[in-house]
Formats: sequence, C-alpha cells, structure tokens
Amino acid sequence: MNLSEIFKKYRRLIRLGMPLIIPLFIYLFIYYPLHKKITRLAKEHKKYINSMQDLGIFTLSPKSTTDFVRKNLQMETGFFASDSESINSISRLCYRLGLDLISITPVKEEKVTDKDKKNITLEGKNLSRIVFKISLRSNFLNLMRFLREIDKGEKFLILNNLVIYKQTPLDPASDSLKIDLELEAFVLG
Repeated sequence: MNLSEIFKKYRRLIRLGMPLIIPLFIYLFIYYPLHKKITRLAKEHKKYINSMQDLGIFTLSPKSTTDFVRKNLQMETGFFASDSESINSISRLCYRLGLDLISITPVKEEKVTDKDKKNITLEGKNLSRIVFKISLRSNFLNLMRFLREIDKGEKFLILNNLVIYKQTPLDPASDSLKIDLELEAFVLG
C-alpha cells in the first residue's frame, strides 16, 4: 500500500480531523510554552520586588507618586531647581559612593499634570518630570548603596528601569558590573 492509496482510503477521516489538529498544534507548541514562560517570568518579578523590599531598596511606584508630589509641592521640598542641578546631584552621588559614571543623558522632559490634565504649578513655577538614562560601572555593594541613597534621599527620584551586566562574564572572580538605569527626576522651575 503506497501513500496515495492510504490518503484515498482515509481522506474523509483526514478532512474531518484537520480542523481539530491545527488548534491542538497551536495550543501544544505555541500557547502552552509561552504561557509557562510568562508565568515563570511573573514569579521571578515578584521575587525580585520582594528581595528589593527586604534590602530596603523600594522606590515609590509611578501610581503612588501623585500624593507624594502634592505633599512636596506644599512644602516646596524634594524637587530640583533645574535639570543641570539634578545631573550634578546624581553625578556627585556617584562620585561619593565610588561608582564610575559613564554617561548621563536626559531622554524626555514633560510637564506634570493632574487628573484634569492641568499643569501642576507652585507660585508660578511649573513642575516637570525629566527621565535620565544613566550608565555606570561598579560592584554590587556600591550599586546597592547608590539605590538606597536614591530611595532615601531628600530629592524625589524614581527608578524606572535597572539592567545589570557582568563586566567580564568569563571571569567568575570579577565583581565589576555595568549598570544601565533609568531615573525620573522632578524639576520645579
């Protein structure tokens, strides 16, 4: 019996089963592996957040910043006077803690608005949000000190993104890290 005879004999069965085979294939080989990976990544993210909270390095989430911004507007503290002041402050912090600052670049600046889309002002000064991309070189201990200083500092900074690379991946004894992070600073001016 050759292949064409088998196909002719079971043609009707193949036609009826084909609409069931394709969704089964999609489920088994596409949906299920992606679902497992997404679930694993979500669990890893929760572990990461919990470990950061245990270390005392937990910054305010962007959703909870509104109340903090309003309180600081009343006290006129926690905000930088200009974007150059925020850059100087971050670079001084890096120098003081022994981090090698590779680059700091402002990426985006926008006015902070309330829920009615009105600009938030204090005595005629607009409040702006500036996002900085920062590249650093350091060890893990100094990085943790840097993140703690950002979180506990008197000026309001939000850590949006943090990526850590091992500087020399083939050398297990090296503790040198390359760090790319995104910080959000608030400027009143």
